Amino acid sequence: MFGVRCFLVVSFLSSCVAVGQIFRLDQHAFPTVTVWYIPQDAQQLSPPVRIRDNGQNVALLEHTCIKQPSPRAIELVVCVDISSSNAAQVASRAIMDTIAATLATELSGYDCRFHVVAFNTAVTSYRNIQATELSSIFASLRFGGGTSYTAAFEEAAQILSTPSDRARWLLLITDGLDTVEIGSIRSLFGTSPPRVAALMLRNEAPECIRELARSTDGSWLELVSETGAASRSVAHLAKVITGQQLLCQLRYTARATCSASHDVQIEFPLASFGMRYHTDRTAAVELSTSHVYFGSPLVGTTRDATVTVTARNLPIHLDSVWVTGSPNFSMDAVADTILLPDQSVPLTVRYRTRDTSAAWGEVHLATSCGEHIVTFSVGRRTAQVVPSPFRVTAPRRGERYFSGSDVMVRWEGIPPDDSCRVSISSDGGASWQLLANDASGGRYRWKVPPLDQRIEARFRVERISSRPLERAESDPVTLEPTTGILAATDLGQASVGVRKDTVLRAFIRNPSSRLPLVIERIEFVGDHAADFGIASGVFPAIIPPAGTLDVELLFHPSSAGRRNAEVLLTTPGGYVRQLVWGHGVGTAPRHMLVDFGVVPVGDSRTEHIALDDTFSPAIAWSGDSSAFTFEPASTASERAIRFSPDSTRTYYAVAKLSGSQHSMTIQLRGQGIAPNRPAYPDPTAFRTVLQPTAEPLAAGSAGIGTYDGVGLLGVYAPTHTLAIFAGGMIPVTLSGTRSTAFGIGARGAFRLDTQWSVAIGGAIGQSTSNQASGETSILVAAPFAIATFATGPFRFNTGIGYAFKEHRTTEDRFRADVPITALGGDLLIAPQWKVALDVFGIGTVEHIPTLLTVRYFGERFSLDGGVLLAIPNVGAAHFAIFPVLNAFWMFR
Repeated sequence: MFGVRCFLVVSFLSSCVAVGQIFRLDQHAFPTVTVWYIPQDAQQLSPPVRIRDNGQNVALLEHTCIKQPSPRAIELVVCVDISSSNAAQVASRAIMDTIAATLATELSGYDCRFHVVAFNTAVTSYRNIQATELSSIFASLRFGGGTSYTAAFEEAAQILSTPSDRARWLLLITDGLDTVEIGSIRSLFGTSPPRVAALMLRNEAPECIRELARSTDGSWLELVSETGAASRSVAHLAKVITGQQLLCQLRYTARATCSASHDVQIEFPLASFGMRYHTDRTAAVELSTSHVYFGSPLVGTTRDATVTVTARNLPIHLDSVWVTGSPNFSMDAVADTILLPDQSVPLTVRYRTRDTSAAWGEVHLATSCGEHIVTFSVGRRTAQVVPSPFRVTAPRRGERYFSGSDVMVRWEGIPPDDSCRVSISSDGGASWQLLANDASGGRYRWKVPPLDQRIEARFRVERISSRPLERAESDPVTLEPTTGILAATDLGQASVGVRKDTVLRAFIRNPSSRLPLVIERIEFVGDHAADFGIASGVFPAIIPPAGTLDVELLFHPSSAGRRNAEVLLTTPGGYVRQLVWGHGVGTAPRHMLVDFGVVPVGDSRTEHIALDDTFSPAIAWSGDSSAFTFEPASTASERAIRFSPDSTRTYYAVAKLSGSQHSMTIQLRGQGIAPNRPAYPDPTAFRTVLQPTAEPLAAGSAGIGTYDGVGLLGVYAPTHTLAIFAGGMIPVTLSGTRSTAFGIGARGAFRLDTQWSVAIGGAIGQSTSNQASGETSILVAAPFAIATFATGPFRFNTGIGYAFKEHRTTEDRFRADVPITALGGDLLIAPQWKVALDVFGIGTVEHIPTLLTVRYFGERFSLDGGVLLAIPNVGAAHFAIFPVLNAFWMFR
């Protein structure tokens, strides 16, 4: 009998950068924005290293992290969108199964009352169910039809209409392809609405869902497109619901107040959080004039002109102001200034007259809403012009432009209305090609044509009216083809009016091996642009040198035939264009999912589907079709399909039928289970044989067990995390020695994800032996740590600890501390049958104790029978074997 248990915490550090989750965002007080996020490591409990709103760095005003209150009881309504838009997604079924399994796992130890509302344009509700029923209910859902949020919320309001002191939550699982009137939904729930959390499949949350979540102190988690993201998101929400999750809040003031559409990026050392939002409140910059004429002042005098800059609606930042043009213009330096709504600041420009020549200049105002320019002129335009620095200011050296993007050529030092010739050279200035013969206003926009190869180019601007001819050239820039960045893409066929999402791996490539490529946004242009869109992805996105970016595009044809559009990528260097197309199919192929749920082996279940007699009796099967059978037609408009499993496994098959007018694809799914035998989980999953595991117990669980009839162990879990163990050995006398033992310990267990759990704890105990020569007692204190990995039928357990032992005899007293390690695990070999193994390494002990048992368990009890092997680890020790018989009973 070994009374000391010890465990090893196994951790895994990923080298990848983590992507965080924003819990909620509130822009109602824009430009002040408040963001709540879910911290994923200790670094995220501190303020972020940088916050960017629309690409501009903003200052953090406030940052706090607060743990959510822990409710005593919970009522959760799960509204599941089963419309046809979800049926079209291959991953939808797996995502739904993951959501159900994670909810059941995370909330199984709490007093939580579940309700499920499956909705399209109609609703089906499952009330007052157990956590263990979630997976089977989700597996039985059938997709099809439209979407009605109103119907779902009406059913949820009816379920929650009974007054209760439980914490009430509503979890909406949807792809966001509907809208709802917020006022009518609020009126359904009255003065005490539930907290609303939305899990958005593949898409961003529509504003109506965001507003509903904001107003109820809820949340929305977006762009969930695979099972891993679904598991993490649901686990986070479950921890918030149960009060086990910290939420961090930060507040900042946006600088880009003139924009209605925003994206926020919150950056930590090893993670980034991103979300897009829209605001109806925008600022505007108002200038008192766009041009000032100084007249013809006398030589030696100065003349001032004032331009007033005013902020409208919201504050703006006036970052810097500078003057270009004639050196006779000057102005005082302007510091970084914040203009409040309707606040003005005067900018005074001074001209010092040195001769009677004409002069001109520009004042450039850099604001948080972009750059603004005011022009100035002095004297008669027919007078001789004083030479001034004529130069090309843009494009700048090192910039990259792609085929289809716009290059803005800018110049200064001449009157804005003077005409100029603009040319380009791709051979270092040996030859020039004319682009424009009458450009004016100090700027000219040129679109990069399609290119076959990368070229270095420079631009030249010539002032036509000057004698001699004045010229200025730009720095060299790079013009690149779109080849290797974006490929023309065929999105295939989709039925008219039906959305199809396609994940394009490595859709965007960065051809540079040295510089990163920033994709600020993706748009679609062209006659059929409304038929295309982005299904998932947050922009801006940075593609590392030689890297790629996956993008999920949607195709939703509005009519039959080929549908064309251009994908337009916006980068800091310009635009990248490429063709994308798809074909709308006028006669939509029919698609159906038939889920038979769980059926015992030897039994069968029959489902009826609508199928007219225009279909051929020939069926093209794929997958595992052995358990599915099409029965003879019972009516002219109906067919029956029977599922008869012959083994305990999951069956999946696809049947394709062809008709004279259209075709049909039927997905068939079912699971065979053991016949006439309930499948119970092991009620003693808190242990392998002797060593505890790190798997949490349900709150309120209690049980008692015996080892070989002389050892007793009791367990009680007051909470989901904490478990208390106590036990001992019944006094027995063997060979004249009377022995007894007792001890108590506690363990705190924490589930990291669906597979990993860890725990820490400690135990103290005492054993006593009485014989003729005297009494011997051993006092033990042992801290320990545990890690458990469980996947499917297999579970692995490992641990480490240290035993502080004090030996006391009638003649002596001494210490004999020892380190202890343990490995163990169990394997489900049949329904309600396991094999289990424990191996211990105990300091200076001459044997390696190894326990091997076979366990049978029911709903509340388990019975183990096996052997204890004393395997020698030193030469003088002897091998020994002892029988083991253990029994446990769980009361609750």
